[in-house]
Amino acid sequence: MCDLSIKEKALKETYANLTEEWTSAIQTIFTPRKAVKIEELLECKNPVIFLNPEVVIYLVDAGYPAEQITFFSDDSVKEVFLEGINCKIVKYNKENQMKHNKQYDGGSINPAFKKSKELRRMAESLVKGKLIVVTPNRDLEYEKYLQNVCYFKNFLNTAFEEQINTSLLIVDTENTPETITIESTSGKQIMEVTDIKNIPGGDLDAWVFGEKVMNLNLPGYTSYLNQGFYAQDHDYSGEDGINMIFKVGGYEDTNSYGLVKKVDPKYSPKLKGIDKHKLVVSRIGGIFRRSVAKYAPPGTVGSHTVCSIDFDSKEEAFDAINYYNSDKVLKLLKGIKTMKSNGAKLFSMIPHHMYSDQWDENL
Repeated sequence: MCDLSIKEKALKETYANLTEEWTSAIQTIFTPRKAVKIEELLECKNPVIFLNPEVVIYLVDAGYPAEQITFFSDDSVKEVFLEGINCKIVKYNKENQMKHNKQYDGGSINPAFKKSKELRRMAESLVKGKLIVVTPNRDLEYEKYLQNVCYFKNFLNTAFEEQINTSLLIVDTENTPETITIESTSGKQIMEVTDIKNIPGGDLDAWVFGEKVMNLNLPGYTSYLNQGFYAQDHDYSGEDGINMIFKVGGYEDTNSYGLVKKVDPKYSPKLKGIDKHKLVVSRIGGIFRRSVAKYAPPGTVGSHTVCSIDFDSKEEAFDAINYYNSDKVLKLLKGIKTMKSNGAKLFSMIPHHMYSDQWDENL
């Protein structure tokens, strides 16, 4: 959780009081001071602040001349925050986005999380220089969203009182940086790197290890879900029903599952893995944690809440499970599992067990 100063708490309370009056605002989440690198903006000649008037206040508090700041406002009520501050206010609309293309040498945006990718693209189109971006970590699961980043700090869930995992980026909108500064969540570790394949977490040593494994480019696993099957819709009573796993369950019983129901065999043509031996894990797990893996035989399949990986034999399935449960895979997951999902992206990043002898904990 984020601790706020007295002044920030007052600003946040004003946000809460005014939110009902905001008719056009697309961003209604208050930005704490710690979520913005104000010192970067102090070096700009004409910075632009998008959607968050409190960031204008932070910048003026730091001694920056208000008349050199432009604020893109998505609701006139937000301008109440800026009374007595002589900054330039521009209405957020398509016409002004086109008119102000690449007019600013720096900027800051904490976008509405539901439109974060779209709003980040908009801000990058207006800034010719360094753009400070707060973004949900879910936006950063693919490498293309880490391009041109010159600074990265993973807040996890510490920046906002709302429970969402976020990161702070500085994006160079014009150049590809030669190095990237990575700061740990605690601020106790800082390092310079030349590339990011996966977003860093709180433990930079674990992240460096994960990056080394990723750079080996070893083929990973292919996982899948059986989409469209929900527990409440299935309770087939016939003896020929197909076992479908809806909850994998915990470590206390590795020979059974948390929830299994029978589904009508008429669905068998739609079911992936029905004749395969499988490793199964819950689709949703914990960040930087390893979820429980279990064996599912032919005739038993996973649902939309279960990730499955197919094998041709029981022996190979258990080889994969034992490998997944190894110390070195756990160490890898502590560095690369920055998402809750145990989906296709994550399993593609875990080298297949047939390549196990090509990497270890000592990389």
